[in-house]
Amino acid sequence: MSKKQDNKYAFNVYGYYNPETQLNYYESTGKEWVYWGPDNAYPNRILELYNGSAINHTCILAKVDAIVGEGLYSDNLVENARLKRANPTETWDEILSKIALDYELFNGFALNVVWNNAGDKIANVYHVDFSSLRSGKKNEENEVEEYWYTPRWDLYTNVSRKKQYKPISYPAFNPEETRGEGASQIYYFYEYSPGLEYYPLPAYVGSLNDIEIDRELSLFHAANLNNGLTPSMFISMKNGIPDSETQQRLYREFQESYSGSGNAGRFFLTFSETPETAPDITPLQLTNDTYYIQLEQRLSSRILTGHRISSPLLLGIREGSSGLGSNSQEILLAYNHFINTVVGPSQDTILKQINKMFRFMGIEDPNIEIENKALLDEDVILMQETPTEKVVEEEASSENPLMDDLKSRILAGIPDIKK
Repeated sequence: MSKKQDNKYAFNVYGYYNPETQLNYYESTGKEWVYWGPDNAYPNRILELYNGSAINHTCILAKVDAIVGEGLYSDNLVENARLKRANPTETWDEILSKIALDYELFNGFALNVVWNNAGDKIANVYHVDFSSLRSGKKNEENEVEEYWYTPRWDLYTNVSRKKQYKPISYPAFNPEETRGEGASQIYYFYEYSPGLEYYPLPAYVGSLNDIEIDRELSLFHAANLNNGLTPSMFISMKNGIPDSETQQRLYREFQESYSGSGNAGRFFLTFSETPETAPDITPLQLTNDTYYIQLEQRLSSRILTGHRISSPLLLGIREGSSGLGSNSQEILLAYNHFINTVVGPSQDTILKQINKMFRFMGIEDPNIEIENKALLDEDVILMQETPTEKVVEEEASSENPLMDDLKSRILAGIPDIKK
């Protein structure tokens, strides 16, 4: 390569988010399973957003914590005893915590059901990581007969590890075929969504773009702090074009001397024989802080809306200088709305599947319930003295336009993010 070519530089601008990542499933003629997403890695993307966005992570954990509550219980002594053992190493409360997280992440969950030797009752139930399963293709009767499992679908595509992570086929849940190879089955549950045949979309799918931006914004600020030299400065050297090796050496010296949070506040000192050979150091105008503050407020509001959390106070996020105690009525109203519209329906859905398992364990008409956690002790007392409905009525009848607006926003599920 010529010296002239060595000194050429190219600037590339890459697209940030491809809407095609929202597409849900693909049937490949060369595979026995159905791809979950264009590259069969859609669950990985959901997990990246879960781990990379602080507010999304907190929203999901808050919902899981509320769904699990104090755990499962039953007024029936036999059922209560059975709740202590889902399999040789786990209780049903432990299973509940795992499937609640999968349900809030993916809008579905899966169980490995193992039948007894006689094939007439379920002996053990295990949680299966929902992201590790892929559906088999539907038969002529429009039913899925098998599911494929491997803990790392991304490593299965690696030639050197392909054999280690080869997917294993398990029959779909079928109470009519419970012996032999059918003794260990996959119970695969997900919420119905129009147009989706094999896999669910997260319940908060409408806010995935905002969660992605929140994650990228966090990475941007971290990179900006760790690489303080760029893009805040443009340095042009005027004393000729050195060879490629010298260019790289100079770049490393500048990077080591002026990049990173530990080098903040340092200054440049240069020497030159004439003004014509002096380097040009041009500060680059960065977006002001107000822009990022407004963007963060918008993202927070939209992510909370996507999770149907009507007040950030439920996550312990307070606005301004007021404490959580001074917002007790808003917390009570928001919590009541949260339990009735978000947590309760999710609990009902999960409990239906758990009670179904108990029926196949030989228990007639099981009635497993979840004991909800109480709010803060002082708020519990307040709720007993002044029920939430009464608070709403009193505040609605008062001449307080701010409270009227607050009530209407919470009941509509719109977060109260103050500007």
